Amino acid sequence: MSIFKYRGIFYFDTFFDGGGWADFDGKRANLASLHNHLAVFLRQEGRTREICEYVYNPKAKTFP
Repeated sequence: MSIFKYRGIFYFDTFFDGGGWADFDGKRANLASLHNHLAVFLRQEGRTREICEYVYNPKAKTFP
């Protein structure tokens, strides 16, 4: 888990594990395919919400 600031707003992120931990909504527990998902969250006014998810693929081609 990490905390970062983007355009003056603080966010936090974490990788979903897939090995028993569910996603943020508790809907995708025990999915092996979830282990490479990085989720970004925002906490405002006492509420936390998931902003987006990135899927990490080490075999993906990068742009030059």
